[in-house]
Amino acid sequence: MAIFDADAITRQKWDPRPPNVDPEYFFSADTIQELARAIANPYQTRPMPAAVLQDTVTKYNSFVDAGTDPDFKKPAPRYKIQKPPFYAAWSTPILHDSLCGLRTNAKAQTLDMQVR
Repeated sequence: MAIFDADAITRQKWDPRPPNVDPEYFFSADTIQELARAIANPYQTRPMPAAVLQDTVTKYNSFVDAGTDPDFKKPAPRYKIQKPPFYAAWSTPILHDSLCGLRTNAKAQTLDMQVR
């Protein structure tokens, strides 16, 4: 999930309106807490806790202030997430080369060891 703000939209010259985004996987709100409540799609197993998202954004913004990301050792983050509206874009990896192998469930547990 990517979380960003109005400044990111301006900086990147994005248009966050359909058909440029899929409303089933793209969300916006005026506060981080409202954004957390708005995040919902058919493949999500539980709701996004508003307090957790707020704490995560606050922590990330502190990394911008400090000029370092001690959690992931990434290059210095440059832009805070602070200007409404706020956005969330759901991103799901897709395999492009092969869709065969062991059958698994949503928790990546093997269901069937027979390749079909």
